Amino acid sequence: MNKIDLRPEHRSVLAELAALKDLYLTLVLKLQELTDTVKPNLEAMYAVKIGQKELGLLEKQAEVAGLKYKMELKIDLIIENTDGLIPVEIKSAKTWNHDFFLNLEKWNGYSGNQPENSHVVYGGDESVQTSPGKLHSWKFLEFTP
Repeated sequence: MNKIDLRPEHRSVLAELAALKDLYLTLVLKLQELTDTVKPNLEAMYAVKIGQKELGLLEKQAEVAGLKYKMELKIDLIIENTDGLIPVEIKSAKTWNHDFFLNLEKWNGYSGNQPENSHVVYGGDESVQTSPGKLHSWKFLEFTP
């Protein structure tokens, strides 16, 4: 086979072309490595984070269920917010009395909740803070626990 004699400028272009080809192959291999290794690892880490959040939620639900069972009482509504678990009793009576707060007082004794974080919604017209908790008229349900 005949050998073609190239001028020096053509040889430098061929050398650059070979270097670019090697660089391209290196980049393709790195991309394949990222696709095969890093992406699945990131997906697995994300799945673990989601699992941890779901586990935390299940633990909170189990804690609430355990407290209810332990206290042998029924709280009508429990709201979870940044301050913790907020118990709410709902009563249909139009006249309020201290008995509305009995289950909440038991809850507070077991859970360490403070009376100012205990709520009763009832059928009357008055909304007031009482020593065992807050009393809310159903007519003014825009309270924030």
